[in-house]
Amino acid sequence: MADPPIAPDSEAAKFMLREYDRIVDAYHNLHDQKNELLKFYLAFTTLPFAIVAISSTFIGLAGVEKQTVLKSLQVASVFLSVLLEMVGISVLMTMLKIRWEQYLYVKTINAARSYFHEVYGIPDKYLVLPHKSGEITFGQNDVHGRVFWEGMIVGSTNSMLLALIAWSWTDHFAWHRECVWLAASVVLCLSLCVHAMVIRIQIKKALRSSGVQDVGSPR
Repeated sequence: MADPPIAPDSEAAKFMLREYDRIVDAYHNLHDQKNELLKFYLAFTTLPFAIVAISSTFIGLAGVEKQTVLKSLQVASVFLSVLLEMVGISVLMTMLKIRWEQYLYVKTINAARSYFHEVYGIPDKYLVLPHKSGEITFGQNDVHGRVFWEGMIVGSTNSMLLALIAWSWTDHFAWHRECVWLAASVVLCLSLCVHAMVIRIQIKKALRSSGVQDVGSPR
């Protein structure tokens, strides 16, 4: 025999509502954390280049020998690029981990919605979002949608930094100018492909480990 319907004012329903509110708040907090992390990273990457540009301007005004200073700035830019590359990798992996946590929260939110759908008979037309714990819908496939392109913001910056390192390294050995630009271009393209592949693999891994699938992506 099926269990009798639970009264709307029951402690179980109140508990589920409180849990639902807390989980939704936690989900949105993760969104805020990811956005703040991305803004911090972008600000962090632009600041050193602004310092180098301003320093170059003052050096020109002061009449210091430009060739020596430019070489020093080139060496400094390589060290900054290596530092920013490590920071970028950490930021990218943190963003992907946050998305994995969001999948778990969405799964829990759906389970709470399913509880009220089954116990109180809320019609499907009022539940636009899924009410099955293993389903998510963001209107697009995360592997190719917003999550991927958010990751590629960091991935593209990392790729440009690697290209700068390759350019400086080949230029240091006084290779032909064509070889210098070719090496930087090859590193840039390969790095973009690697970042795109890693991001997609990590998103698929997060979906698989969370036990959810996107049912709202466009066909």
